[in-house]
Amino acid sequence: MAIYNVIIIFFMIYYTFFFIGLATKKNRNKVQEKNTELDEMRKIPVKTIEEQKKFINTKYPRTGKFKFTWKWLGKVLVAVIISIFLFRGYNQLFNILHIEINLWQVVLIIILFPILMNLVLRIFDLQSDDLTVFFR
Repeated sequence: MAIYNVIIIFFMIYYTFFFIGLATKKNRNKVQEKNTELDEMRKIPVKTIEEQKKFINTKYPRTGKFKFTWKWLGKVLVAVIISIFLFRGYNQLFNILHIEINLWQVVLIIILFPILMNLVLRIFDLQSDDLTVFFR
């Protein structure tokens, strides 16, 4: 097992969880509502301090203090177990298909895949910030 395959497998596991999170309608609607609210606030040319605070709190919502609960620990353990099974599954898939990835392919995948995914998510109004703004 090559180290580059492991890097791509971790990358695939991350995006598997990401797409499962977006697959639920509740999460998709939250993201779309947040994006429309942010777009409305962006249209205001000169914002007051209160509007700026509201914008920042909407874009980067505050989280409370971390509080340990057994429910949280259970969720983490389930996520770790699912990640292990996904790792084994993707690894078996790579072995069955005889896929050996080189370093240049890893770099290309890790750079281009998120850009392409952001473009697709932008079409469905699930992503407002895009990495392509850095290339304009």
